[in-house]
Amino acid sequence: DISRGTGIIINPMGEILTNRHIIYDENLKKARNDCFVLKSPFPNEKSQNPKIYYSTEIIGYPAIERFSDFFSKDKYYNDFAILKINSKISNESKLNLILGFNYASTEDYSVLENSTSTYNFLPIDWGYKPKDGDALITLGYGIDATRLANKITSTIGKLIGNIDADGSSKPQILLIESNATAGFSGGALINPQSKGLIGLISWITSGDEAGKYTVAIFRDFLKTLMLQDLNFDLK
Repeated sequence: DISRGTGIIINPMGEILTNRHIIYDENLKKARNDCFVLKSPFPNEKSQNPKIYYSTEIIGYPAIERFSDFFSKDKYYNDFAILKINSKISNESKLNLILGFNYASTEDYSVLENSTSTYNFLPIDWGYKPKDGDALITLGYGIDATRLANKITSTIGKLIGNIDADGSSKPQILLIESNATAGFSGGALINPQSKGLIGLISWITSGDEAGKYTVAIFRDFLKTLMLQDLNFDLK
């Protein structure tokens, strides 16, 4: 059983922000044994498939799911996890036979790595203040007509509201009216003005259908929850 989703490299050390529900097996009630980084080009004018890049280790995910009647009766809102890039995948691993994709080339790796042996990452925009009507970018591996999530896609959506999960009256769970699809889970909510990360996409209200609401954990709320649940300081 292979789970697929999106992740965001958030610092030069190669730590990756994604969703708990992607790396956690709800049936077995434990984290998945192996997590790998695959990436397709972006933009992807030639419709190239993802390639296999790295193995990762799970740094942490919430042990206890947090629920709120204001958010959802059956979905937890602390839906985040941290992975860390561990090593490049050897061409002799046979992983390509399992996943059905080719290995990344040296040229491919140059997109994610720089000359100082650190990783290129998406910076966080700490100055953005959400306002209804704002145009925001959702970025992730959305499904296409073949029902596969093989390509990075982006949509422009409109911020339409906030769910106050704990009664603090602060921006916490943002609702974006967009054409994001299943596969965007673990993807980035981006301020188009700064090109910075402002939220972690958790789920799409309509399941596999496009054109409904993208649900994202806002930056400040995410930082607070990650400190509480993981003792991880999002910077």
